[in-house]
Amino acid sequence: MELYEEKLHRISLWLKNKIAPPFKAVIIPTNRCNLKCSFCPNALPRSKGMYNVKDEVKDEKWVEVVKEGLSIGIREWSIIGGGEPLLRYKAAISMIETIKAFNGITDCELITNGTLFQKKDIKNLVMLRLDRIIFSIDAPDAETHDHLRGVNGAFTRAISNLKSFVEWKQELKLDKPYLKVNMVLNKKNFKKILKMVKFLSRIKVQELALHSMRIYWELGNGIKSLVLSPSEKEKLKTQISKAQLLARKLGLYLNTDMVELTPEEHKQVNVNNALRVTCFEPLYSLLITPEGYVGKCAPSGSGLKELNINEKSLKEIWYSKELNDIRKMILAGKIFDSCSKCGLVDMKIHLANALKKRGLI
Repeated sequence: MELYEEKLHRISLWLKNKIAPPFKAVIIPTNRCNLKCSFCPNALPRSKGMYNVKDEVKDEKWVEVVKEGLSIGIREWSIIGGGEPLLRYKAAISMIETIKAFNGITDCELITNGTLFQKKDIKNLVMLRLDRIIFSIDAPDAETHDHLRGVNGAFTRAISNLKSFVEWKQELKLDKPYLKVNMVLNKKNFKKILKMVKFLSRIKVQELALHSMRIYWELGNGIKSLVLSPSEKEKLKTQISKAQLLARKLGLYLNTDMVELTPEEHKQVNVNNALRVTCFEPLYSLLITPEGYVGKCAPSGSGLKELNINEKSLKEIWYSKELNDIRKMILAGKIFDSCSKCGLVDMKIHLANALKKRGLI
């Protein structure tokens, strides 16, 4: 709670035309991946060889950036894809070790397909008390998951590693990392939500987060066969209602915040009578791409060519004219193109309500 209150405080400073240091960094170590998910927005450019390891930030630079980020006040860290972050295995593990060794409170999460963990590091990550690991698993069975992820054996490897985390938590009597699974809903798996709840509960996962499959233009007709029909979307509602009851009974948290976002939800948040802010992300968070470019938020997926960690310090970047101009536009009510793809609408509303409740706006 202490970290959350600090996040709210920093956001409120920007809302009052003051300045505050960054609170969160979202790091994408790579856009490359060892799986072949057809619904991934990077699947097409990846298939054309557009992502190359030689263009990515070096391992030692990532660690330098984390150390600088901690020194200027970044306390929340998310290491994600893009691609599969553990393809940059040394960099990802070193960043986590650096963050969790910091003499102060931090929050760090890793989002992964779960297939590339080395068994020797699982115990270490538990002992470091990594806050969260989010596994991307789309079905309770290998046949469906491997089909959706495009690689045989993906399910078996991910589940084996997930179980190892559970076993080491039990062995060491530790409550971290919090174990969560993301499931992307589509025609092949939406009828398996109840089975997924039972399966994850049985292996001691703590949360299942359901996600609508996003239809990115660049995917073309590649995912047409996975798109839910209107009648299937109605059946999905019934599936979710039943799954919520079952999850409560089994003690698993079923998160449905990311399901069925509609364009109407991508609206401004009226935080008070004088100010209409479209989003809070650029007020406390920054994104760093595999090539080192820094962007205004995670959903944008890209950075600004003027801002690169290989050329400027994080402090220079955070207080740069480019990011300050974006913050001014956000505070004035501007909506960017990337907002239509945003999956953080509920977070935006939660933050607005929390700020109001505490009298910070």
